[in-house]
Amino acid sequence: MIGKKMRWTAALGFAMGLQVASAWGEEVIWRPVARPATADAAPRPAATLGRPLTESNPVPEFATTAQNPVTTTSYSSPSGPTERGTIVRAQAPDSPPPVPPPASAYTSDPSIGSGVTINNGGGTWDKTREFFGFGHTNGQGVFQCDHGFDVLSSPVSNPFFFEDPRSLTEIRPLFIYQSAPKNNPLFNGGSAGFLGLQGRVALNQQWSIVLNELGFVWLNPKNGDDIIHSDTGFAEVRIGPKWTFCRNDNAGFIAATGLTFEVPVGSSKVFQHTGTLGLDPYVTMAKNFGRLPNSWGSFNFIGETGYSFGVDNQRTQFLHASTHLDYDVANLHRFYPLLELNWFYYTKGGRFTNFGFEGADLANFGSSPIGNRSYVTLAAGMRYKFSEAIQLGGAVEWPLTKEKGINDFRVTLDMIFRF
Repeated sequence: MIGKKMRWTAALGFAMGLQVASAWGEEVIWRPVARPATADAAPRPAATLGRPLTESNPVPEFATTAQNPVTTTSYSSPSGPTERGTIVRAQAPDSPPPVPPPASAYTSDPSIGSGVTINNGGGTWDKTREFFGFGHTNGQGVFQCDHGFDVLSSPVSNPFFFEDPRSLTEIRPLFIYQSAPKNNPLFNGGSAGFLGLQGRVALNQQWSIVLNELGFVWLNPKNGDDIIHSDTGFAEVRIGPKWTFCRNDNAGFIAATGLTFEVPVGSSKVFQHTGTLGLDPYVTMAKNFGRLPNSWGSFNFIGETGYSFGVDNQRTQFLHASTHLDYDVANLHRFYPLLELNWFYYTKGGRFTNFGFEGADLANFGSSPIGNRSYVTLAAGMRYKFSEAIQLGGAVEWPLTKEKGINDFRVTLDMIFRF
């Protein structure tokens, strides 16, 4: 009987213990107990059940060191002195932070925006390149072309005035041959032409230097006289800066403005020395549009306008404008059939000759009776891109107006080597 009562008492105690443990299970902490101060004191167990955490007994504060993952803990008890113990972390120590990469002279900062660079130092060339902004916009390399608009095709006709709005680095050999009209009193069906090259250097996507003309001009009139006769000589030099002030990749639109200095340092035998200096401010723009379904192709439009005038009264002054329309066959960026329209309006004749006709883009005769006349031509041709680096262009051109100058029919060929 007594044994039975003892068994029921033990079972009841065990059940009460389980109930207390389940109520306090999440609040019970285990802590080591410090050994007694004297060696004679009775040993204490390695671990004991601590006091439950309450408002009077808050969460202990931990003090850790980076050198040792061992954590020293202080326990404050309202009924007794503070006890100190040691808790050992079971997890591995934190790994050291990664070593940052070495800083380069030019580093893009994502917080500022794409294409913005920060100068972190560098040599003399890096600082010079930073000052002029050489090639540090959207990843463009030093002197590299703006390849954001490779869908476009550069104009072919009227090459000395019809400028591409993109910032380009290229060498462009150029050949022009034209036959003169038979009703021209001096040329009478003769010919004229140009052989040379153009060059462009992109400083960045906004600024470039354009060498519009460098080479040789020949004039071959059939009824020549002492003033004009068959000869070949060095052409005047046309060079100047260009600023691409607007470029929108999403809209396929780009625009630029520039100033060409027409330096008359050429041969007097072919009228490449007229006046002291000519200036030609201009604006040019391009737009890709009309993308057809099923990848059949798209269209490109390029237009420019400018005004050529002299710093003295020797050169003939004129307004010029050109338009270009091409078709990118199947969007392959290879074949570009094109049409171009060129217009010259002579606002004021020069004081150098009295020929009664002008040479448009090939020669400035400074002819006095040429004011208030228009000269319009139409060109048809094609540009073929072997790649963006190598391109070939050609066009035939003829006048649409009575005023023909020295051009009854023209052929223009160029070859582009682009970086």
